[in-house]
Amino acid sequence: MISACHINMLKNASTSNSRHSLRGTRNGMRRTTSTKASNGKPINMLTTKGSDGKKLVVVLSRQHPPEVTGYMAMQEFVRTVTGNSALAQNFRQQYELVMFPMLNPDGAARFQRRTAQGIDMNRDAEALR
Repeated sequence: MISACHINMLKNASTSNSRHSLRGTRNGMRRTTSTKASNGKPINMLTTKGSDGKKLVVVLSRQHPPEVTGYMAMQEFVRTVTGNSALAQNFRQQYELVMFPMLNPDGAARFQRRTAQGIDMNRDAEALR
């Protein structure tokens, strides 16, 4: 389930002009800084090319930075769907991706699950407004 905060981040990202390449991205992936965390660290978003009616897949990672297994799974997912296999090409023909690899950089910098304001992003998402 996507919270109101996540929807606002997607809206903000769609109007951002700060696009630049990400080292190691393949097959049309773009990196955008969608917003900034409270301590000023960027919250980056990776996207595939513009949608032409494709279904949208949103992937969130490191909402709770100490939970690194989800991040590792997201990395493998990205490697797979940006690869050159028939599976990857078929996936990209059907779906557009929006990925937030580090949703809580403040928590990651402090090695804890809460934001710099002490907010648990999934339990207290309304407090992020």
